[in-house]
Amino acid sequence: MGILVGLCIPPLSRTLSEIQDLSALLSGLCLHEGTDGWRWLLNLVTSFLVKHISKLIDDDTLFSNRSGKTHEWNPLLPKKINIFVWRLALNRLPLLTTLADKGLDIPCILCHVCGDVPESLDHVFLRCRKANLIWSKCIRWWGIDTSINDKSVLDVIGGLLYF
Repeated sequence: MGILVGLCIPPLSRTLSEIQDLSALLSGLCLHEGTDGWRWLLNLVTSFLVKHISKLIDDDTLFSNRSGKTHEWNPLLPKKINIFVWRLALNRLPLLTTLADKGLDIPCILCHVCGDVPESLDHVFLRCRKANLIWSKCIRWWGIDTSINDKSVLDVIGGLLYF
């Protein structure tokens, strides 16, 4: 076996035209000495920070038209609780009435706990006997003198539960 030196295979006509097109595109390109770096196009002043993308998501994606507020993540709570409350605020929990409205065949949309009322957001979390009992005990334990009977779920999670 020997080494072939100076072997030149002529390019195909298509390849030659592509090389000429590429050469024409790069002819005006001027590279400068210096260091390369990444630039975050959504914030040209500083480099990329997770804080910036988090704020972008909070400002744009998590905006709730119902409450008129952006959802603020609570860093003291586990992520799954924050996500649950966010889905609760956007009415995106898989409740029986919601699933039936989306066309799923649900034989009974009544609350599984009391069986009296269709399962809705306010009923499941505030109005159902067990939910109301739990809330009443929590409010009493916190030493708050109020009733949740005239409140909605969005009032409670939005911090509008005035005492």
